[in-house]
Amino acid sequence: MKKIAWLLSFVLIFSVVFENVSLRAAAENTIPGNVEISIQNNQSGKVYYQLDGNSGSWTEVTSSTFTLRTTDELNGFTSGRSIYLKAVPEDGQSLDEGVGKNTLNAGSDPATNIAVDELKNGTYSFEYNGEKAYNIQISFAGSTNPPQNNGGLRLDITKQDSATGTITYTFLNTGDESLGTDTVSESTSSNIAFPVGVTQVNIKINLGENSQVTNYGVYVGGNQMASETDKANAVGTSGHTFAVSDLTAEHQVQVEFATDPTGGDPIPTEAISFFLEGDAVGAAIQKGAVQYSTDGGNSWTTVTSALVSLDPGVASAQIKVTDNDSAWNLQSFDIPNASVITSGTAYPVTEKKQYHIQIDKKVYTVVWTYDPESEMAADAFVEHGKVQIISAVAAGQSEQWSGIEPTDMPGANNNQQDATTGGRVAIIPGSTVTVKIVPNYKYQFIAGKLNDTILTPDVNNVSTFTFTMPETNLRLTALFVYTEDQSVISAAGVSGATITGGEKVIDSGNLELTVKDFTDESKKTSLQASDAASGLQVSQWLEVDLKQVVNQGASDKYWKTSKDELPAKIKVTLTVGSDLDETKEYVVVREHNGVYERIPANYDKAAGTLTFESDKFSDYAVGTVVTASDVLGTINSQWPAGAASDASTTVSTLVSTYGVTGIAGVVQTSDGSVNTTLLEKLSALEEDYASEKNIEKKDPTVESAVAGSINGTVKVT
Repeated sequence: MKKIAWLLSFVLIFSVVFENVSLRAAAENTIPGNVEISIQNNQSGKVYYQLDGNSGSWTEVTSSTFTLRTTDELNGFTSGRSIYLKAVPEDGQSLDEGVGKNTLNAGSDPATNIAVDELKNGTYSFEYNGEKAYNIQISFAGSTNPPQNNGGLRLDITKQDSATGTITYTFLNTGDESLGTDTVSESTSSNIAFPVGVTQVNIKINLGENSQVTNYGVYVGGNQMASETDKANAVGTSGHTFAVSDLTAEHQVQVEFATDPTGGDPIPTEAISFFLEGDAVGAAIQKGAVQYSTDGGNSWTTVTSALVSLDPGVASAQIKVTDNDSAWNLQSFDIPNASVITSGTAYPVTEKKQYHIQIDKKVYTVVWTYDPESEMAADAFVEHGKVQIISAVAAGQSEQWSGIEPTDMPGANNNQQDATTGGRVAIIPGSTVTVKIVPNYKYQFIAGKLNDTILTPDVNNVSTFTFTMPETNLRLTALFVYTEDQSVISAAGVSGATITGGEKVIDSGNLELTVKDFTDESKKTSLQASDAASGLQVSQWLEVDLKQVVNQGASDKYWKTSKDELPAKIKVTLTVGSDLDETKEYVVVREHNGVYERIPANYDKAAGTLTFESDKFSDYAVGTVVTASDVLGTINSQWPAGAASDASTTVSTLVSTYGVTGIAGVVQTSDGSVNTTLLEKLSALEEDYASEKNIEKKDPTVESAVAGSINGTVKVT
């Protein structure tokens, strides 16, 4: 069928997206939930699959390109369960063990190699995710004498009564160049072999006198691939062209000739004729919407077939199409002044030739592209995020895709979505559409609408919106804006915070860090008594929380998801001022779900910042590592040698400042060495303290000096 180069926006989008995307999809599955298994050299072995919980039974993959669809074998098979694969080579054959020969590709994930031994043993499996499209390649080493190609073209011609006619077939390559042609009048006894490079076949039916075509079919694998429009094309001047989908398959063309009860003659070559094409031709004919006149418009004849030829003696005529419901796109590339046909308007023609009239159902589409070089990029370019329509439900219905515009065109797909190129989805106006609009990391969707169509966020599902499909085309462009990660600070002594490495832990929206004072005294006591806090002088208690934030189509409404545990560490930098002692060793102690962990921290006095890394967020203690000089300094300042001082006040200061474990850690270090100077000071302090309290002095050992004097003091006081 000859292309109309200047089609309206729908047809332009259709020609760009359908012809480029869907043909590629035949070789690479892009439909979420589908699992496509491709077998190289399938004559050298067999492949089986098994669904988790299938009682150990295996199902054979019956073709070289086999697809498990969500509508059949995988129906009801939920995400998180497993699919097992097993490959069994024929006798004397083997699996091809080359890198990249046996692979699994799940959606946008990188392809991974499948271990040959696991395939042979039937132990290879992968976790199924209904939101991904799977492409699996399994390659056998191949046979030294592979079977001959059984594919080709078979013509089945039936002629009733005295009907006559022939079929001209032409093999074409991707450039529409002929690779061979012939005209036959009888059925072929065997398949006509496909020539090298063939991608298409054109069928032209040549009618004999008083003959017509009553049946026309193109069958591949038993599936009818031709429509009534294709039949009209086959009888017309350009013929019907169909794709060769599998070189190993038989492509059968069935044509039935019968006598024409109207006694019509073969199509004259020198006459005015009208050829109707498009997906709404049948509806237009049924409604009697197309009429022609040969007497200047005084009388009109209703067109009852896709092809009508006037008497060769007719030198001029008029044609009109009446679309009272405004349901069709009407156009013609060769009728003067009819590039867009106005309903009910008569268009005169005076040249004896065939005139094409395109009648397509008026459909409305949602279109987007991720390719800045695409012809659609001017008004449908999406970057810094992804769009996925996950349902289109027609008014009054409940099925997931009931709102997709139906099509009678074989191979046509009105729901085309590709994660790398974009999408074109034709939707019935009034349908409820659910769409995921997912920004990249550090981007947000805040427009709140598509063109002028308002979106309603689904508060229970992140990045999910609904809208009612309008009677207009929607072109998606410039949806996402750049935004930085945020911090919310209320803790004393902290004036700001930043995050580094967020791209390692989320892939959409932003991170929000909240830092506030930690006030639970019982938790403080438990944390300070932990091994992680040993030898630590705590200076600040913080509660640090992390959330993923995604806008709900407005700058003041969000989906917020807690991120208490991360798949990788991120760097947190707190602005704490330049008054801290830069000679100290800073650490943070984190408590998360009852587990205490000590984390190194770096204090930058010039920048006034404290930086640490973490992959868990909850309660934190910030402090410095206690040294023997710290403890001695406090003792000497409050209880100088030979002075009459209050030993109990000094002990209380030591305990509150450094903690029992902090003092113990510097009296006797982890390697067992004892700081005798400090031990002697503590022993003397213990003796004075015992005298003040009138209690018995403990033995002057490391244990008594710490656990006796200090811990004992805590117990007594």
